[in-house]
Amino acid sequence: MVDDAVILYDKDAFFTRVPERLRHRLSELGAERVRVGKKWYWRLKRTLSGVRWWLLNRVDMARSYLRQAEERVSHASEVLSNGNYAFVVRQSQEAVELSLKAALRLVGIEPPNGTMWVQS
Repeated sequence: MVDDAVILYDKDAFFTRVPERLRHRLSELGAERVRVGKKWYWRLKRTLSGVRWWLLNRVDMARSYLRQAEERVSHASEVLSNGNYAFVVRQSQEAVELSLKAALRLVGIEPPNGTMWVQS
């Protein structure tokens, strides 16, 4: 699928990017494409370097989200004394969302894109 797929229609190029990302990830892991009979397979190296990269990337992303959350709390604290409560609430909400995203990233769950909250 990575090299031989033909996509006939893809309005937002979502399915076009999937094989590209997979091909890039396989290349990073040092995988090689081999033919066995009439079929193609991917041979993966027996190494944990990809796993280590993935784990470090998760931790780095979680730290980044937490730094952003701390920045939001800092801004909210500065403005609180001025009485700009709407801004304080918004910054606090973003800090909570970023902290939750950090926790999800840390355990290997990809946070959903867009807002996670539903207003009624």
